[in-house]
Order: sequence, then C-alpha cells, then structure tokens
Amino acid sequence: MITDKDFTVTFFDVNGGDGIWIRYKGVETKFHNILIDGGYVKSYYGAFKKAIDKIIELEEVVNLWIITHVDGDHIGAILAFINDSSLKNKAAIVLSFWFNHTNFEATNQSSAISVSQGIKLRKHLATLGIVEESFIDTTVTERQLHEVLFQILSPLPEKRAMANDEWLLEEGTTKVSRKKESDHGKTIDELKLNIFAEDDDVPNGSSIAFILRYKRFSGLFLADSHPSDIISSLKSLGYSSENRLKIDFVKVAHHGSKVNTNDELLSLIDCTNYIFSANGISHFHPDKEVLTRIITHESRKPATSVNLSFVVDNTALRSLFDVDEHAAINHNFELKYPEDGDNYLQLTYNATRP
Repeated sequence: MITDKDFTVTFFDVNGGDGIWIRYKGVETKFHNILIDGGYVKSYYGAFKKAIDKIIELEEVVNLWIITHVDGDHIGAILAFINDSSLKNKAAIVLSFWFNHTNFEATNQSSAISVSQGIKLRKHLATLGIVEESFIDTTVTERQLHEVLFQILSPLPEKRAMANDEWLLEEGTTKVSRKKESDHGKTIDELKLNIFAEDDDVPNGSSIAFILRYKRFSGLFLADSHPSDIISSLKSLGYSSENRLKIDFVKVAHHGSKVNTNDELLSLIDCTNYIFSANGISHFHPDKEVLTRIITHESRKPATSVNLSFVVDNTALRSLFDVDEHAAINHNFELKYPEDGDNYLQLTYNATRP
C-alpha cells in the first residue's frame, strides 16, 4: 500500500461509499497525509483503520481529514475512529478537520442518522479544540496545505446554508431512501436517449468538492456535489468548452449517479481517467447512463482511450457492457479494477514526470 512515489492516491473499497487516502512528499522529503471521508462505520476496520495504523507506524500524522458532507456512506468511518479505543491521543494523530457543521443541538434521538452522526462528530472535534470555525465553501476559493493547493468548487454558500436548515429539520424526522431501478441491462444506444435531471438532495449539494493540485499533478474530487455548482465554479475560474480543465483524473460525483454528471460538465473537463467509488450493488451505482455520457461525449477525441476505473472488482461491474457488442472497441475505453486481492485502487505520480 505504501509507495516511494511523490504523490499517491488510494481509493478504498468501503461498500459503495467514499474513502480516500492521499500521501505526498513535502519539503525535505517529509510526507504529509490527507484523508477524505471514510465510508460507513462498518467499513472502518477494513480500510481507514489500516491506513491510520500505517501512518502512525511511519511516524507521520494525518495533516487534514476532509468530511465532505454528513451522509452515512461518507461520515460513518470517522465516528468509528472516534470510538476506536486502540488509538490514544487522537488530537496528535489527526491535526485538523474540514467539516461544515452547524451549532444546532439534537433534540430527538430518533433523528436521521446522518444528522445525529454529524452532531456527534462536531462535539468530538469541539472536545479536541479543532472545530473549524470558518465554513468551507466557495467564498474562499483557494486553500493551501504544505505543497498542495485546493481550489474549492462546492458548496456554494447558499447550498451550505440550505444544508444547515436541513440539519435542523431532520432532527425530528427520518430520511427516506428513494427506490431505484438498475439500468445496467440497458444498451449504450438506449441510454444515450435519456434526458438529464439534476440531483436535488440538499446534503449532496453541500458537499465539499475541489481541484487538488500538487506540482504537475491535478485531480478533481467531486464528492456528491451537484453538477450545476461545479460548472458555475469552473466557469468562474475561466474554463469553458474551448478552454477545458486538464486534469489527471476525476473522482466522479456521487459514485457515478446519473443525476450528478451531465454533458455540460463533461464539456469543461479534459480527462482520460474517471474513478468510481461504487460496487455496482449499492443503489446500483454507478449508473450505466453516466458511463455512457463519458464514453460518447462529443468533446472526446476518438483516438484517445478513456479509462473507467473502479475501486471494486466484482461481477456486477465486469458485466456492465455485456449487452453491448464490442463496446470497448467501438467507443475506445478500458475498464480498470484493483490488483488481485486488493481492496483499493491506487494511483501514483512523480513530481519529476515530463
């Protein structure tokens, strides 16, 4: 899992959630670590626990832990970390958090799980004295951590405020999951005809999403963000269909949900590697409709192959294009999976690359 490369990104299999570990070399060859989300509570010991133990073994620290939003498939492992009695002096292990909390207090113990988890995390960070006082949104578009630059694309201030209101409302309610059908059995030609409809989920709209830049490397981390917000932010940075954002990879929004990636967003991005933190089972993510948008988008250069990379290797994902004859050849793409036996997908980069 540990490499000697200047920059390593590890995407863990956390049962369809997000769990990302970034390790990069700073000055005097000192390494820094960033964690993003972590997946469900039950995923902690198979993924982030191992990462944190390795960081401690190397006598390093987690310089920043980013909690993109309060949904259980993102925040759960952080609660497991709080309850991990094998780790002492947690404030010395994790130096800082990004977490858009509210000051609302829980009034109903049967509140929605994401809200109750968020309140528990806020209280824990307060006891450590490291609650982020300023909100993370597009009001401040750039933030620096050693040699890494973050360009914040989401949430917009109004979307963050809406999430605060939702937090208060959900304290007396239970969030109801929407029923969804799989589109994995449909053909590319069928899915090309579908009309896009954007996600309207308030917590998703409050997601912390950003461009991360390290020397010559850049990655687009979209959490569960709304595409219209990312489009707005990218355009404000000067990107357009004529001046596209050149990026090494995209962590596709909302595990590849069809309501979080549209053609206009893809028209602003110049990328050949799309990462999906999905297992094909949870909510049937990724939606094949998103894969279809990527591989058939009009801005694609036909001679350039595109990688569709998954953090899980299973039958559900390997069979996505079984109903399409010669799909990979006709649309010039490759499906990528973790190495045999690994529960993570890992990308490495050297700062001296040409």
